[in-house]
Amino acid sequence: MLATIRKMLTSAPHAPPSAATIAAAIDHLDVKMVEARAALAAADDRRADAVLLGDAAAADVRQTITALAENLTDLTAARDRLVERLASARAAEAEVERQARYDAAKAAAEAASKALRSKYTPAIATLRSLLRQLETAQALAEAANADLPEGAAPIGDPEIAVRGIPWQHAEVISETKVERWVQSGGDPRFPVSIEDEAKLKVTGTDRAVMMVQRPIGGGSVEHTSIPYERVKLIEIVKRPGVGGQVAPQMRDLHLPGLRLSDGTYSPPGYFAGHAAIIALLDEAERPVSAAAAAVNAPEPVTEYRAVPIEASATRDRFELSLPATAEAA
Repeated sequence: MLATIRKMLTSAPHAPPSAATIAAAIDHLDVKMVEARAALAAADDRRADAVLLGDAAAADVRQTITALAENLTDLTAARDRLVERLASARAAEAEVERQARYDAAKAAAEAASKALRSKYTPAIATLRSLLRQLETAQALAEAANADLPEGAAPIGDPEIAVRGIPWQHAEVISETKVERWVQSGGDPRFPVSIEDEAKLKVTGTDRAVMMVQRPIGGGSVEHTSIPYERVKLIEIVKRPGVGGQVAPQMRDLHLPGLRLSDGTYSPPGYFAGHAAIIALLDEAERPVSAAAAAVNAPEPVTEYRAVPIEASATRDRFELSLPATAEAA
């Protein structure tokens, strides 16, 4: 009966069955135990009839019941052992998964550290060089704009030209002659909307009124009419002007070196001049001396702890462990 289960659990050397295989074996074993219990119940049900038929028949049934009971005991014991192995297999597989995640994370961390060591310093050097170039160009542009040649257009900020939105003047898209209703004596720039024209009641040529309600106090309202007239207008469709917008500037970046002791460029403030920023870049790029880069080792310290000594018949105490020089003193 256990041959199928034994076959399910047979595996190559050093490759124990998986948790899924053991679970399947337990399911198969559960089916066999149900069958065994049913067979044992049927045999026990035949016991009384066998006794009435004679000693030989009764002996055969008792032998069958004993064999079935032993088989059920064996199946129960086997199932209990498989449950233990299932728990161990699941724990082992979970550990394999944890180890795999750990190995992958460790490899990713080592790769990131390697990339940082090889790529960070050149990247920072590139950004600092770019910032230096921008600041120099902006300083030259400001100086040139302060004394422009005749007819020359001012030079725009080189960073805003790439990373910002330059000033855009208003643009007229179309101009069309139209006829619209306007309140009599009102501002022609604000004609009645197309939706509200349905509320107008035409009273004559190019004349109309709109009935409205006005509160007069005490919860009462009065109905009044507002006169409108139809006039000729020029409908102008245009794209409004947009002021220049600037992304965070390069000068606002914090550009530390790779190591703690390396030079660092930090933003000097919004109103800092170009010369001040270039001076900060010079300072950040200046090689750090070996003495400044060295990390001082901490001085050794002395600590004490109480240690137990063997208890005597009359006392149980702790003695303080002191340095040899102190004991000698």
